[in-house]
Amino acid sequence: MQIQYLKYFLQIAETGSMNKAAELLYVSQPSLSKVMSCLEAELNIKIFERNNRGVSLTEDGKKLYMYTKNILNQFDLISKISSEELPSVISVSAYPNLISASLLSRYYNLYRGRNIAFTLRESRISQIAEDVSGLRSEIGVLHINNAQSKEVHRLLDYHGLEFNLVANDTWYAVLGPNNPLFDCRTVNMRQLLNYTVVRPPDDYFSTLTTYLIIDSVSLSEFQKAVYLNNGAVTISLMQETDIFAFSLWLSRQDYERYGLRVIPIENCDVSVEMGWVKRRKEMLSPEAEAFVRLIEEYYGKSGQ
Repeated sequence: MQIQYLKYFLQIAETGSMNKAAELLYVSQPSLSKVMSCLEAELNIKIFERNNRGVSLTEDGKKLYMYTKNILNQFDLISKISSEELPSVISVSAYPNLISASLLSRYYNLYRGRNIAFTLRESRISQIAEDVSGLRSEIGVLHINNAQSKEVHRLLDYHGLEFNLVANDTWYAVLGPNNPLFDCRTVNMRQLLNYTVVRPPDDYFSTLTTYLIIDSVSLSEFQKAVYLNNGAVTISLMQETDIFAFSLWLSRQDYERYGLRVIPIENCDVSVEMGWVKRRKEMLSPEAEAFVRLIEEYYGKSGQ
């Protein structure tokens, strides 16, 4: 299949007319019809319905149109690789609410005025691993607690990923002014059982966390929960209700700036590794290296 055939197909689909497309493409209408017949034969599908008003896409034709648009857009980007107009690209997959707004601001200021496309995907651990190994993201940022550690490192190894430790941490309780525990210097798990916990939606690795026991209280005992994958809504809930969250000391600045408190949990022996992953034996782009340096500087100091 030739790229030119797809360009012809796209022009016909968007004009709805063989004759009009032939005029725009500077080819004869019979030649264009022959190319489309070859394309239909090669794909073994019927692409167009012919009628007195021109042509319309079949269901298979609509699918082909969607894929063709994507292919030709990517082909256009490939042709511009050596051009200054094509932006540098960095894609990051990260655990929900882990990447600090202050960190992103620093990265923005570092590349202000540069043509750079930055994509941040917030995902759970399994999706982060798939994103990085599947080339959708260049790096992943995550934290792993001691209940998950063995399984997660096995997953990363399976996907050919390298884990780079940035800091060690433990769990804290994040509370807003409407929670009666807001002014406490420390809280315990029995106290927290009285309130609803907000957390990202579960995946296999987060379910392993339910086996954790802190000060004789199992995480499975927290029956009242709200599941959200939206950081702004999570913060608003904690500001306006008595809902709380488990989080890291590393993330405290992003909570405290909204009037929330990050409070130590008594007798909490949960250990957490925070770090970033990349594809093993693969060099990072300069943009990704700069982002990693900021991560290590920002969270390395926060964990001290």
